[in-house]
Amino acid sequence: MTRASEAIRHVARGLLMGAADVVPGVSGGTVALLLGIYTRLIDTVRAGAGVLGALLRGRWRDAWHRLRSFEWGFALPLVVGIVVAVVALASVIDELLADEPEVMAGLFFGLVAASVVVALPLMVVLVIMTASFMKWLKEDYPAAGETRISVASSPPRRD
Repeated sequence: MTRASEAIRHVARGLLMGAADVVPGVSGGTVALLLGIYTRLIDTVRAGAGVLGALLRGRWRDAWHRLRSFEWGFALPLVVGIVVAVVALASVIDELLADEPEVMAGLFFGLVAASVVVALPLMVVLVIMTASFMKWLKEDYPAAGETRISVASSPPRRD
């Protein structure tokens, strides 16, 4: 795939994410999850935060190195699509919410239902991994499996 076609795909993804951001109660992150780019998006945001952190600490070489390795071909087209969608759709969504509440509620429900369908297998994997880790922890470190945490409903009394 060429760089131009890849950039166009990222702009289209950004448009979808921006359209979701305009809708109350719907997140662009939900759309990113549905599009299969959520992990890449989070990694890119983390990398951008690393650049900003290096700049704020005065670590110029580190910031320059991070800027050079930043995934600009993904981030810039995505941001362009998000901004264009937000600017273009903000007033349209407001009108649709007022004029067609049932249709918009159906759209919201569909987005949430689709994100549950996508996220459910991820949650199952997370539960299995957690259970496996806890089993390993209990087998290799028996004392750790016996640790109990209690939370008092009120602070201890001082007599």
